[in-house]
Amino acid sequence: MAENLNLKMERNFARDAHAFRCPTKRQDAEKDMRRLVQDHQKQLILEAAWWRWQGDKREFLIPREFIPFLPKIHLVRDVLAAVTTLWYQQRPEDRKIYTTLREIARLAGIPVNQENLREIQTALAFLRAFTIVNQEVITKLDKAGRKKETTMLTYGFISYVGVEGMRDGKEVPPNKKRTIICITEPYATLLNLLPPATIPTWWLDAAKKLPRRQVAHAKNLVYRLAAERRNPAEWKESTVEEILDLRSPRTIERRRAIRRILDGLAAAGVLEYQIRGGIDGKPVYVLRTKRGM
Repeated sequence: MAENLNLKMERNFARDAHAFRCPTKRQDAEKDMRRLVQDHQKQLILEAAWWRWQGDKREFLIPREFIPFLPKIHLVRDVLAAVTTLWYQQRPEDRKIYTTLREIARLAGIPVNQENLREIQTALAFLRAFTIVNQEVITKLDKAGRKKETTMLTYGFISYVGVEGMRDGKEVPPNKKRTIICITEPYATLLNLLPPATIPTWWLDAAKKLPRRQVAHAKNLVYRLAAERRNPAEWKESTVEEILDLRSPRTIERRRAIRRILDGLAAAGVLEYQIRGGIDGKPVYVLRTKRGM
């Protein structure tokens, strides 16, 4: 992972506990298959996996062929963060980002090898197809920078992914072709409107060094902490469970999982934490992050 590098992520989606959460058998979500549905670009999907989380008005859609990739949806978010970072670097008026799979891997802290580059390519295709129905999007801020107007959209992040053919009127040699990623107009509008969440890449690196079963959960926490305006953040135990995406039916198992993940991130220097009693007698977690390394 590159040193002293920060990723940029749209703040609302960095905070979102459901958008990049994998639907599994043990969950509090409705899910099913649907035929002949439209994606965010009004293109027809012949058969799509559909799910909706309890307490969330949104619906999530992905073509059937991407179902095997759903357990890696945390990688999809890392790729989106890399794409978003590139957008902030390039600021393209036509929403088209020019990059390479290797550059995305470097930004996201993914080792460069053929298998990982193929997974990044699949993650980009996933992002092109991934559709959120009934997504509330901020369209206008007040003078204090708070949301003033919103609209409901069938939402997506990427319009298309292609390969560069011509540059400066000349055909590009095969070994110098770049990947073209065009983000959607609603996502570009949101990026122009709001300041991003800044994720120190060493935070993600620390999360990836935890035991494998903890990695996706720890990354959820890293993205949420990066989007928080308060430091320290203070959350009820139920909120921490929701952020981490812990689904064990036993409270004691969820509590142990929280402590293991927080202890791992604390040992890596990402954060310090304390636990105090809330007014309802249940634990409240106080998390203070560290930016410098």
